[in-house]
Amino acid sequence: MFPTCILPQASEICNETGDRAGCYHLARQLENQDHIKEAIHFFQRAEAYGNAIRLCKVGHFIDLWQSPSINEPGSEKIALNSNVDIAYKNLLM
Repeated sequence: MFPTCILPQASEICNETGDRAGCYHLARQLENQDHIKEAIHFFQRAEAYGNAIRLCKVGHFIDLWQSPSINEPGSEKIALNSNVDIAYKNLLM
């Protein structure tokens, strides 16, 4: 587990670089320390949408969900967004 003093530095680095592995690892650490809102943010940055949705539902932070951007060209990205949004809607039921 990270010492609490390192988390702000790690957050800054992950926000600057957008490294998916770093964001995922940081999100897990934040979740373990009950920083749920921040964990949701970094799970989304890591494209670990299932984990972000799970935390949104369990923590009653439905308003924090941000659908993945569909601004990128290509039907694969749009299909991914559709599947993620469907999974999110199913979890809300």
